Amino acid sequence: MSRKKHNIQRNFFDCVLERNGSVCKICRRVFKGNYLTNLKRHLIEEHKSQYESELRGLERSEPVEKKKKVSVTFGSNEVKDACVQLVTTEKMPFALLDTEPFKKLTCQIFSGLNMGPITSRNIMEHVAEKYKTVKASIIKAMTHKLISLKLDIASRHSRGILGVNAQYYEDNSIKVVTLAIIELNKKHTGANLSAEIESTFIEDFSLTKSQIYSVTSDNGGNIIKSIEILNEDSDDSADDDEEELETQVNVCSMASVKCAAHTQLVQVMLFLRRLASWLKLCGHQPTGL
Repeated sequence: MSRKKHNIQRNFFDCVLERNGSVCKICRRVFKGNYLTNLKRHLIEEHKSQYESELRGLERSEPVEKKKKVSVTFGSNEVKDACVQLVTTEKMPFALLDTEPFKKLTCQIFSGLNMGPITSRNIMEHVAEKYKTVKASIIKAMTHKLISLKLDIASRHSRGILGVNAQYYEDNSIKVVTLAIIELNKKHTGANLSAEIESTFIEDFSLTKSQIYSVTSDNGGNIIKSIEILNEDSDDSADDDEEELETQVNVCSMASVKCAAHTQLVQVMLFLRRLASWLKLCGHQPTGL
């Protein structure tokens, strides 16, 4: 496109090689050299109508891009899952679904599948639907299996987030799934954490306490206390469970496992504090401890 425009601009001038100049074909004005910027400026200032008319003629003569009909095989569930993945796995903003490029790419797909367009206003319905499907598959996979839970709490700006994932053995490998990440709306006491873990993770995913082999956490006192509370009636729940575990192992209580990295960090900090106190006794002022 740019090369053709340049040719049109030069078509308004005659090149005079012996004088190293250019002569306008319309007004016969002579220009030194053959600089395109000067030639274009002259056309715009003195012969604008003729120049623009020539440009319009060039644009009309350019070949129109041929559109191709593309045949693809899609199911409505595939399209829904792809849109859900955009705003979950790929962390795209909901507003992406309302943009013109997204509409242009998907409008014919939605029309061909006889489904309504997916927008920022209805995407959460599809996310909730996908959540139910994934949750059901996790519950089915963990049925009658020994489970190891991992707990962690993140606190910032007066907000607490509890995350729990589960590990179980299947097909000669350890499977890891995230059960949920929830906001804690109560104080992080052992009793509150225990109740939250039992209702949101154990009961909601159809687990029994006798299935839970171990719970891994940091060394926080409240987390440790919550596991102790969960263990208080684990013997009763194991007796009431009429179904046996897949591995035929009866578990009477869940083991509380301390995170190795956090335990090591606690021990290092404890050593540094003791070292600082020893240095003070020796008359040295510790720095950076």
